[in-house]
Amino acid sequence: MDIETDMYPHVTEIISPYVDTRWFLPEHKERGRLIHNVCNIYFETKWIPPYEEKFQFYIDSYIRWFEIFTPEKIAGETEMYDHELKFKGIPDFVGKIKGSDEIGIIDWKTSQQTYKHWILQLAAYKHLVEHTLKLKIKWIATLRLKKDGSNALFNDWSDREYKATTLFLNALELYKYFNPEPKK
Repeated sequence: MDIETDMYPHVTEIISPYVDTRWFLPEHKERGRLIHNVCNIYFETKWIPPYEEKFQFYIDSYIRWFEIFTPEKIAGETEMYDHELKFKGIPDFVGKIKGSDEIGIIDWKTSQQTYKHWILQLAAYKHLVEHTLKLKIKWIATLRLKKDGSNALFNDWSDREYKATTLFLNALELYKYFNPEPKK
């Protein structure tokens, strides 16, 4: 990590003024972080590391999805940068899933409902992946892991991506306006 990219705002920081955080408790963030880590380790090794029992059903939901859709990862959980626009982000999954020969992006979610800002996050990740890896992304989606262990819900947001990209880039410009770069 270098000092320049360390100063870039993260996608979630850029869109944070537009997220209603009244319902997001610290334990929700911790749950998301832990489950992301377990899912990523399982994806890479097919081994499940120890974790708190209260997260069992989310992990079951992920494994059930994984076994059905046999995802093929190209990238994920790697920080990506756009040095021209000066922002960064970490997509959860870039790759293919069973039933599609096209490359897409999936963001794992532990929330049981959807939120408007997710599409902005996905559009930003699409931009970063296409810019960084020079891949053509054909679809963007969230995978909502179920707290009861049932089948995860796959939400394809591709039909809203064009407008969301414009909205994210506008949010980035507003972020830069209110958070100017330090003078060199």
